Amino acid sequence: MMRWRPWLALLGAALGDVEPGVFMVQMQATHVARTARTTRTGRRHEVRQKPWEVHQYLACAHHKSGVDLTKKLVWFVFGELGVFGERGETHDLGLMTRPCGPGVCYNPEAPVRIEVDMCSAETVQQQREAAGPGVLKVVVPVRDPLEMVASAYCFHHEWKEWYNPIAWPLGVVPSMDAQDGVAFMAHRMLPQVANMSSFAEPQNDTFRIDYEKFTRSSKDFDEEARKLIDFWFAGLITEEEHGRVLEAAKKADLRRVPDVIGHTNSEECMSKARKATRSMPADLQSRYEEFRSRLGYNIHEDLP
Repeated sequence: MMRWRPWLALLGAALGDVEPGVFMVQMQATHVARTARTTRTGRRHEVRQKPWEVHQYLACAHHKSGVDLTKKLVWFVFGELGVFGERGETHDLGLMTRPCGPGVCYNPEAPVRIEVDMCSAETVQQQREAAGPGVLKVVVPVRDPLEMVASAYCFHHEWKEWYNPIAWPLGVVPSMDAQDGVAFMAHRMLPQVANMSSFAEPQNDTFRIDYEKFTRSSKDFDEEARKLIDFWFAGLITEEEHGRVLEAAKKADLRRVPDVIGHTNSEECMSKARKATRSMPADLQSRYEEFRSRLGYNIHEDLP
């Protein structure tokens, strides 16, 4: 099963000057045209393919866009379909993240992959071409960029993910008030938000996980999860499996299963941080309003 050793992420500190999106592993098509097998006795029998024997599945997440939500959706849904194998092995599931290190990143060529702070429309296009026509299926969580910045400030202000170089030098964000800290994080997160925004143009093989819709209510979560599952598995799973993965997806709903590992922020801090986003330096404000507009957020609408 997955093992998390956050301190190993420090090994990626030397990579701090590398722009997100460059950690790209060229993938070969994993489409397996396998509908029948021959037993030792020479008899042939039909074997239904697993979805990841037909497609490559790529989840592209960026810091504070809904990374934890996306990971849970992938783990719970694909786990229900057997991606972990009978003994919990993860050969068919991979995670790549920046910073990277032993025990943090694994299986870069797995047919089901999560990439964190590494994706852009350009790197995905390279993977699309390497996979071949119709093979790749991509999901990208998208969130209001200003809300991402507010969340990032509160998250790192509480020393969460202290090992993530995006908030380094160590201790600088915890020492900042909301006004300075939000501007600091907005500057640091420009590459991640720009990469997320590069997916604004619709693609047939790409599904947008709207963070606001998934977290608005459990009813909205279920509706969006159904759309996602249909995108992933239309024509590839049975009606019974469809029901099971819908139920499995519900475990990623924070309203049903509250966060216990600290990925959420206090409303008091978020209120201060949201106010601070309205008075960021003019150049940053302009960039973020551009990102919001490109992604379809109303630039004249206040944050919650």
